[in-house]
Amino acid sequence: MRRAPSDPDGDYPIIFLQGTDYVLFENGRLAKFDVEELEELNSHYSFFYDDILNIKNLKFTKKKDYSDIISKLKKPRVRLVNSFLFISLIFLFYHFSIILIDLVQDNFNFPLSWLIGFVIFFIVFFDFFIPDIIERNGNYSTITIDNSYNNYPISLRTNDKSLKDNYLDFIIGFTRFGIFITLLISGQEDNLISLIITLSTAMIVFFLPFIPFLPGEILSQYKRIKKWSKIQQLTSLEFYLKFSEIRNQILDDYRENINSKYEISIEDLLSKNESSILEYKASMWTRYKTVSKIATKEIVDIGKKDKVLEDEILHTVAAFLNTEGGTLLIGVKDKPLSWGTKLAEVFGIENDYKWLGKNNRDADGYIQAVYQVLNNGIPNLSITVKYVIVTIEQSGGKDICRIEVTPLPKIRDGELYIKERSKPDPDGEGNFYVRIGSSSHKQSVRSGSRYIRDNFPPPNFKDT
Repeated sequence: MRRAPSDPDGDYPIIFLQGTDYVLFENGRLAKFDVEELEELNSHYSFFYDDILNIKNLKFTKKKDYSDIISKLKKPRVRLVNSFLFISLIFLFYHFSIILIDLVQDNFNFPLSWLIGFVIFFIVFFDFFIPDIIERNGNYSTITIDNSYNNYPISLRTNDKSLKDNYLDFIIGFTRFGIFITLLISGQEDNLISLIITLSTAMIVFFLPFIPFLPGEILSQYKRIKKWSKIQQLTSLEFYLKFSEIRNQILDDYRENINSKYEISIEDLLSKNESSILEYKASMWTRYKTVSKIATKEIVDIGKKDKVLEDEILHTVAAFLNTEGGTLLIGVKDKPLSWGTKLAEVFGIENDYKWLGKNNRDADGYIQAVYQVLNNGIPNLSITVKYVIVTIEQSGGKDICRIEVTPLPKIRDGELYIKERSKPDPDGEGNFYVRIGSSSHKQSVRSGSRYIRDNFPPPNFKDT
């Protein structure tokens, strides 16, 4: 357990990443904790992002553990046993008057004494530095978080070593070191004094953390921290799983809220004409023959996926995102205005299924494919997660892909540029689309700049 205060909003973190100052809040926000309040933030926490839905990727990696032998050497019980054996060995030295230490002291300038000293040092600390050397580049875990606000991933790295482990290492290591030094400075004739010094060193090191006296500022800080709430510490894997659980739950809640906003039935949508918030597309990959710009059910086989149609799905969604949102139905023929409230003709998306993998030629596979098309063209993956909902519905026994799009926040640099496969962008900056009437339009640099200026204002902008 560690103690931590609340953030400026009165919320407490729920977990610490063990061995680090990283904390996670119940709303999914990740922060770095500082015992001293940060004046510029008026808080003990530096947050990495404002909304967990801005995370576009979350992954966990772990280097291979060191060998079983080294792993056993690192266990606290083994450390304690090794310490006991070493101290027992020292008492044997005293009891049988072994002259090893005398040899080191009397011949300190000779190579043999150095060799003996090194052997003793190795015996004392072998279960510390050998495992550390082996595991230094191998025993750590990393949680990587891709933040949609920038191209620099957040990397949380830890060796999963708890404060308890560090404290135990400190006690054992310092006790052995005290014994080692005592043996070097004590003569054979002063066995009793050496023994007293050895035991005193061990006692002081062990009880030092429990001494209640804490002077001045340290005592004041201790009392302040004592009032903070106790927060559980988790290993990197446990932290990652909890992090993922919170993110998935928040994402599910968000999608449920989005779906509740679109309670209009598929039949009601088919009875409407295309508009600034409604678009029909006959297919995502299958090209149908057109007569006077009106699609027929005759398929034009080009032997591969039609990338132009795929890009039309992409830029329609992008246009909705950049304007007021909307609904895109794939598998529905364009509806003439003269039809009024007559239902639009449904082609279905079954002809697109043949372009899916052999084991994914169904509704679920199609949904995954639509998300993949969008993610390939939209550089910020969190946008599709947060603002786009893809489902499959039926009308007249045929599958229709329904894509509900929520508009992007109208803030500076919040506009979306996409990369289309059929329309390479020589500048590499992507294309900018907006919805005008019942069509999606690619904007020139000039018109796009004007639209962005008028619709994506800077922070604290007030319309005069």
